[in-house]
Amino acid sequence: MGKANKLSKTSLNKSKRGRVESSSSVQEPKAVPTYLFNPENDRTSQVKNSTTSTSLIKQISNKAAFSLRRASTKRKKKQKKFTNGSQGADWQPYFTPNDDEIQTINFIKSGPIKFSSTASSVQFEAKLTDDIAKDEAGNKQTIYKEDRSIELSTSQSLTECEDEGSDDKTKKDDVTIHRDGVTMDLVVMEEKNNLQPPKKKVRVASRELLDQERRTLKQEEVGKTQEQLHGDVFKSTEKTSTSFTTISKKASSIPKMPFPQGNSEKDGRLLFEWLIQPFGLKKFFSNIWERKPLLVRRHISNYAEGLFSSDDLNTILNECNVRFGVNLDVTTYQDGRRETHNVEGRAFAPVVWDYYKNGCSVRLKNPQAFSKPVWQLCATLQEYFKSMVGSNIYLTPPGTQGFAPHYDDIEAFVLQLEGKKRWSLYNPRSAAETLPRFSSKNFDPSEIGEEIFSTTLEPGDLLYFPRGFIHQASSLPGSHSLHITISTYQRNSWGDLMQELFSCALTRAFAEDLEFRKGLPLDYLSSLGVENSDKVSVSRSETLKKVSELFARLAQYADVDGAVDQRGMDFLYDALPPALSQDELDRTIHGAKVKMTSPGHPSACLCGVSLETKVRVLRKNAVRVCLGSDANENVAVTVHHSLQNSRVYHEEERKFFELEADCAPALEFLLHRYPAYVPVASLPLDSDEEKVNFASSLFEKGILIAEEKIELVPEQL
Repeated sequence: MGKANKLSKTSLNKSKRGRVESSSSVQEPKAVPTYLFNPENDRTSQVKNSTTSTSLIKQISNKAAFSLRRASTKRKKKQKKFTNGSQGADWQPYFTPNDDEIQTINFIKSGPIKFSSTASSVQFEAKLTDDIAKDEAGNKQTIYKEDRSIELSTSQSLTECEDEGSDDKTKKDDVTIHRDGVTMDLVVMEEKNNLQPPKKKVRVASRELLDQERRTLKQEEVGKTQEQLHGDVFKSTEKTSTSFTTISKKASSIPKMPFPQGNSEKDGRLLFEWLIQPFGLKKFFSNIWERKPLLVRRHISNYAEGLFSSDDLNTILNECNVRFGVNLDVTTYQDGRRETHNVEGRAFAPVVWDYYKNGCSVRLKNPQAFSKPVWQLCATLQEYFKSMVGSNIYLTPPGTQGFAPHYDDIEAFVLQLEGKKRWSLYNPRSAAETLPRFSSKNFDPSEIGEEIFSTTLEPGDLLYFPRGFIHQASSLPGSHSLHITISTYQRNSWGDLMQELFSCALTRAFAEDLEFRKGLPLDYLSSLGVENSDKVSVSRSETLKKVSELFARLAQYADVDGAVDQRGMDFLYDALPPALSQDELDRTIHGAKVKMTSPGHPSACLCGVSLETKVRVLRKNAVRVCLGSDANENVAVTVHHSLQNSRVYHEEERKFFELEADCAPALEFLLHRYPAYVPVASLPLDSDEEKVNFASSLFEKGILIAEEKIELVPEQL
């Protein structure tokens, strides 16, 4: 968030920086069941074809054969099943844990396997399609290899079989599937209550069922498209509930953070896709945005490499004028109490690291003012959101917590950069605190209700939660944590627009409607108000009726375009200046370097803009044409922009200039043609001289960028 919080600066004694003991509330995360899917690379021996169905039955013991005959009866009495049916050629894990667990499947080879974990059982479900051999007569057989590789013939009338060797202590917990020459082991480890794995069952599908499911899978495969983002293929597992959504995907290569390519809105969209990747953009805004948290596990520790690091923080502390309370906070949270340990003055590196070593969390409140990669990230995203995008950096010592439970007034995207951090989320406490306009106080643990979501973020992981969701986080013992919180949509709601709209409408109604300027009744104070709310009087009824009439009249003065323009001007005042690449700098006024031929004699002082020069506005959403009023209250065209803003929030005044009304269509023409470069000669102005002068003026203000570098020319006397 760009605006700095108002903090009291209190000088503390040196003893304040004494070692802070670890909070008793910070504990090791509870152990959760682990699920691993490990395809092996070694090949299995070829499955030998059986001579006849009779020869196959002879290979089974009497006990097993007897068990097969009564399988159809016994299966009805069993509560847990291992089923076998048709499935596609590839394997892909799918996992649905309990709502209070966050677990990950690590895998290499894709394909459909389903896992479910409960407090009393572990179930496994697999389907096969192509494990079919032929006997000498050409009859197909469905073969399932499990434990001792018992082969079952589909020519038998049995539809289901059961392994009765549940009392055999030598039997392994691993389920091994031999398929397509590859051995795949499913290792299921259950740590709750020392439960024993259930008996295994295998259902042998009929030939007709196999053929039917194979055709269905082929149809689904034809209609299915493989998700690709920036050329990187992801394999995924996803879990969705009414409270939160988690997705776990691993890329075949590491997608780099995209840099601006020349279309600011498209660049912002690509960057946001990279931020939430591999979760889909449309799916995010239709199912997640402002609704519920999202956890994205990417399993790529260097996913955001180069964005920010603890080394970068140290460099900033050593080289930049970072001020306590303004740019940086040092905080602790222990025994339900949050404390800020800021002192006055500059935050010198040795002082900050002394606080950190003694258990204080460090928050850099506006890293975009000091870090170019963070500046570039926020400035590019704000072109997509069309709302201010800010950020904070949080560095937390091992085994500590720096902030109390609270909710924010922004949409938060937490990107883990270093170490690990344990997060806990809680639903908004009431409808009034859902999507709030302002941040909350620091809550006591007894005020926040039941935890709905808990997870440990690792480098590369992303956690999103809407404004109003209460959250708290702590680093794990033995591991520091560094993350960046990217924030947007602060006070950017329909209510904020309506507030602006009513204000503008009322201003216009005062100016144009006599009814709004007439005086109030003499007795309105004695007939209205809380103390008179229970009274029934003619005066009260007439006054309320008049208020309703004025509300109805107010609607005709509502200028939606004017209200939106005012919101746009406020956004440009809040916004960061665009982060330009070196190539862009060379093609703007910033790259027009002047040399001195001799003392007092510059080599050139004019930009060589001509009718053939192709130009465009520098950023689509960094410039806005509005109607205003001049010093004499006459209507005037004003151009507001963020191109010369400071990277420090509201460090300078609003940036705008007046434009002659005849020139306004030319600027609108450039805005509507973005991102195309257009010749100066095509501007809708009367004369060539006006076109060149107009383009030169905007270029010198930093509004325009040329397709090619503009050379400087000497002043013509």
